[in-house]
Amino acid sequence: MAIFRVQEPSSARRQLLSLERRLWISIGSFLGLIALSTVVSAALDARPSTPDDRLWWGLWNSMNVFSTLGDLGQLTPSGKAWAMTMMALGVSIAALALSTLTAIITGQDFHVLRENRRMQSTLSTLSGHSVVVGYDDVGSRLAQSLVREGRRVVVVERDAAAADRAAKAGLLVVEGEGTDEASLRAAGVDRAEWIFVSTFDVQAKLTIVLTIRGVTSTAAIGAIARDRNGVRLLHRAGVTLAIEPNELIVDAMMARLERQVQTPS
Repeated sequence: MAIFRVQEPSSARRQLLSLERRLWISIGSFLGLIALSTVVSAALDARPSTPDDRLWWGLWNSMNVFSTLGDLGQLTPSGKAWAMTMMALGVSIAALALSTLTAIITGQDFHVLRENRRMQSTLSTLSGHSVVVGYDDVGSRLAQSLVREGRRVVVVERDAAAADRAAKAGLLVVEGEGTDEASLRAAGVDRAEWIFVSTFDVQAKLTIVLTIRGVTSTAAIGAIARDRNGVRLLHRAGVTLAIEPNELIVDAMMARLERQVQTPS
């Protein structure tokens, strides 16, 4: 899967804009060259004719020079010298335009920006999906479990390396801060069914939850708390389900002990 970058790489955009300007300059130069060639060719036309007729033949000869069709009118020696000059300039400008267009289409900068546009379109169509904020060990396991259950998952991750791992795992990824409203909106938290906050940074976790609640009041939010006080804080911030790992460990150990006691030796 691809990655949507909330902050498009400014260097990529600048490079692409520079290439686009160079392409338009090349096109403008080529059109200007055709106009200049038309006027000069008309002036060099020694045939007795009207100015309009000479301009028409000048344009005809110029287009044949640049297209290399070879269907030129009768040229004087000076006309031939001018035609050869135009050929050299035309080929140079065409080569520059072609190389610029190739750089735009095949360049990494264009790929990044095109990927962003495509991902933005994909994310905007999602509804009823799950969002995992943070692709750490818990977040990655949670995301894969949701995928196995047949859910569509979007990961919000600020770290580029972690975001890349999530994308390689086949997940939709928004590379941005979980505390940033733009990142959360890009992931479609206002249309999500479940949002899971996977980070052990208490301050960041509370900020993420409060930011989410500023965007949506309907989506269910799940988070992990360090202790019972953390559970209370998360519920107060707007979390639907807050889990205390120690409590889960104790419950699992008690269940395992009960099964061993009930199992005859």
